[in-house]
Amino acid sequence: MVRERSVHRKDALRTREHLLDVIGELIEEHGPGFGIPDLARRSGVSAPTVYRHFKDVAAAIEAYQSRLVARLADALHAVPDGGAATERLWRMCDVWVAEGERWGAAAARVRPSTAVVARLRSGNPRTAKLYAALRPVVDALIEERAIPEQSADYVILMWFTLLDERLLLELRREFGWSHEVVVEQLFEALLAVCRAPAAHLRIASPGQ
Repeated sequence: MVRERSVHRKDALRTREHLLDVIGELIEEHGPGFGIPDLARRSGVSAPTVYRHFKDVAAAIEAYQSRLVARLADALHAVPDGGAATERLWRMCDVWVAEGERWGAAAARVRPSTAVVARLRSGNPRTAKLYAALRPVVDALIEERAIPEQSADYVILMWFTLLDERLLLELRREFGWSHEVVVEQLFEALLAVCRAPAAHLRIASPGQ
C-alpha cells in the first residue's frame, strides 16, 4: 500500500514536470493567451488531470515562473565559493546567461509588472530567492574592494537589469554573439557600473 502511494506520487510529479515543460512552450508561442484545453492537448494529458494540478492558466504560469526561479537560484547556489569574488561573479554570470538562453523567450512574455526593488520590499518569494543567491558574492566584491562600498540592493538591481532575459536574447539572436561573448560583455558591464565612483552609488538601500 505504501509502495503504491509512493509510485502514485512519483507519477504525479512526473506529470506535473511534463506539464510545466509544455507550459513554457505555450508561453513562448502565445504568451499568457492559451487555455487549459490547449495545455491538455499539447501535453497529451487529460483536462481533468491538468485541472488537478492547476486551477487555471494564471496558476499554471505562476507555477512555471516559480520553477524557473527555483532552478536558477539552485544553479547560482551551486557555483563554487573558491577564488576571488570577481571570478565567482563571472561564473554566476555564466550560469545566469546559460539559464536565460533556455527559458528567456518564455519568461520575457510573462514578466512581472512590479519593479525589482518593489518586489524586494514586498517580500516577493521569487525575487527574495534570487536575492539570497546573489547577495553573498555582492558582499564579497565590496569586502575585497573589487567594487566600492555601496548599496547591495543597487548592485543586485543592476544585475537584474543588465542580465535581463530580453537583452540576452537580443544579443544572441540579433547580434549573433556567442554565449561566451555575451557572458564576458555583461560581466564587464556589470563591474563597470558598480565601479562607477559617483557618490550617489553609496547611498543607503531604499528600504534602509
